[in-house]
Amino acid sequence: MSFNKLSEAILFDIMRLAIHSGSWEDKLAGISTMRRLNSRFNRIGSTPSLWNTVDVAWPKPLIKFFLSRSKGYDLILVLKIEEPMSRAIRDTCAQHLREYIPRAQELDVTICNGQCTGNIANALDQPAPRLRSLWVDLGDRVEAINRLVCNDAPLLTRLHMRSWRLCPVQHFPSLRFLDMQITKAYHATLISMLKQLEHVDHIELVWEGPVPDNFLVSRPSITLIHCRSFTLRNISVVGARCMMNKVHLLAQGQVHVHLVLNDHELSTENLSLPAFTLHTMVSPNAVTVELREKFILVQLNSWPSYSFYVPLDHELFRTSEQNTSSVTCLTRIISSFMQAACTRAVELAIYKAPSSSNFVLPTSDLSYICLHILMMCPSLQVLELFGDLEAALLALLEIDVAHSLPYLKDFHIGDEEDPSEAVAELLMTVQARGMWEQEVEG
Repeated sequence: MSFNKLSEAILFDIMRLAIHSGSWEDKLAGISTMRRLNSRFNRIGSTPSLWNTVDVAWPKPLIKFFLSRSKGYDLILVLKIEEPMSRAIRDTCAQHLREYIPRAQELDVTICNGQCTGNIANALDQPAPRLRSLWVDLGDRVEAINRLVCNDAPLLTRLHMRSWRLCPVQHFPSLRFLDMQITKAYHATLISMLKQLEHVDHIELVWEGPVPDNFLVSRPSITLIHCRSFTLRNISVVGARCMMNKVHLLAQGQVHVHLVLNDHELSTENLSLPAFTLHTMVSPNAVTVELREKFILVQLNSWPSYSFYVPLDHELFRTSEQNTSSVTCLTRIISSFMQAACTRAVELAIYKAPSSSNFVLPTSDLSYICLHILMMCPSLQVLELFGDLEAALLALLEIDVAHSLPYLKDFHIGDEEDPSEAVAELLMTVQARGMWEQEVEG
């Protein structure tokens, strides 16, 4: 394809890459060269949105060059201080923030520990009448975070907050997407804060640090009536259960839980894990389990729906002396959020990714997990197995189907490409027991 046949969208992306790479001298030289090469770049170069992303750490001449071509277009302001920087440069950044925040529609501020000066904090403490998206991480100098543009950002809809101390995020009445870090400072007021965020559509809470066993015990339950997606990341099993017991969504909502497993949860032989309380308006009629190389994903097709991501990256899974007890604890963890919801499930699908050297758990351990999953679904009517079938088939042959799965009517096995000898033998055994008949084409 000739250069002249390239679409303007492609040329726009080429020019955007050119002006946002290299030193500021390289940017100016690259722009001049491109405009001499082809007249179409002159036309594209007059597009205001090409010039509206400004790094406030740039020299003043470069910022003015961009602003002169943005023609009043709302700005995307960026400040990344990820390594020590001289105070003079940081003070210059603060001056640019003070000057350009009133024009900003997006603001992305990430400052590593010890680099957030008072001048930068004060520069952030001003009205932002055009601001719609804010990402802020001020490192260990977050005492200034309470003065952020919370006071006057009437159009803010997206907020990404990394803060070790309290920030009054409920001050944003137009907020629709919230992604924030939850530290110990938020534990006492988390439920009351969420109560004031009923207008937010998407909430993502990223946990930092341990959660005590009595977390939220005395707090009232709440229902987020407008929330369509509620996500918990990096949270322990104890913390996730506490949150699930206290925070409810309506039928159209989706709850996503990304667990992090700790030593206690994986190494305590007599670990007692109370069941999760999942407040479903309609119980799950279908459950999907994915056995992946480095995680297990359980999805409950209920109203609201739930998904649980269980990582397998803990070192105890790789230590042969600890593996047996760790897998036992892992199975109890999976049972804790399945048992309350799966007793009435009528469909179960189990998928295992193709075997590889990257799998953390061996087939025997995955089979043990599958066995317990099957036993938690006594009302099962439809069972589907996909992917690498060995672990699930081994589990199925361990149980008395007539007794444990008395309502099972339909049993489907997906075609495994080039099945191993072990899988072929298991399929023959399953077929011989009358549990499954291989479909004949035609």
